[in-house]
Amino acid sequence: VLGTGYNQPEDVKLSVDGVHAYVTERTGDLVRVALTSANRSAATVIATGMTAPQQLFLDEAHNSAYVVEYASPGALLQINISTGVTTSLISTLVNPVGLVLSSDLQYAYISEQTTGPDLGRVSSIQLSTATRMTLVKGLTAPFFLTWADAAQDALLVALRDPSNSIISVNVTLATSNVVAAGVP
Repeated sequence: VLGTGYNQPEDVKLSVDGVHAYVTERTGDLVRVALTSANRSAATVIATGMTAPQQLFLDEAHNSAYVVEYASPGALLQINISTGVTTSLISTLVNPVGLVLSSDLQYAYISEQTTGPDLGRVSSIQLSTATRMTLVKGLTAPFFLTWADAAQDALLVALRDPSNSIISVNVTLATSNVVAAGVP
């Protein structure tokens, strides 16, 4: 155990310095903590007042963190990690959970736990225009995302209960396939 006292932590990202970590808390905060004193009481609050922030994408080179808010409508937020200034980039998401950005920072890939005809979906959103391209839909409670490879042509997505599987989403072909089934 590195630290205790967090308020419903959702995601943790290690800083490039290897000395700090950033944590999103479902209660609405993004905090930074030194790993040498990692209890919540020693953390610095970067931003507060968010609605159930989920997966965090950290871009320290540009002094930014990106977070999705689990709500309907939900938002993709960009947070200046020095000042805490928060900018809403997209505010039309439906219960977003997972988030990664392309290496050129031009596209956000977001999983949403939607209802209706799409069910759960994974989309690519061009940040400069907010143009959405749905890559796959009909998913069972898609959760966090991670790049499957350095080429960034595939995402891995956990599908929660009752699917309990991991899928790979080809971001170029907009197709998916199950890579692991029956996972806890």
